[in-house]
Amino acid sequence: MTEEQAELVLQIARDYRSSISVACTGCAYCVTECPKKLEIPKFMELYNHLNYVGYLTLPEIDEIPEVTKPHNCIGCVKCTHHARRDFQSRML
Repeated sequence: MTEEQAELVLQIARDYRSSISVACTGCAYCVTECPKKLEIPKFMELYNHLNYVGYLTLPEIDEIPEVTKPHNCIGCVKCTHHARRDFQSRML
């Protein structure tokens, strides 16, 4: 890899990192605490993807079962117990 190519890769990585709105690790501890078993890590992944590319495709949205979509959230905030502190403040 040339120096120019390496710099391009680093720039792409910096751009992507700066576009991440929610730093979710995908551990899914929040799902085990959620009474509705919502697919929270998947939502965070889609949210970050939306912020990065500016759109979502229907297959990405449709692959989430209806019963685990965000509108089913009851607001109990149990999902925040295992979340990173910076993530918790965004959810409340």
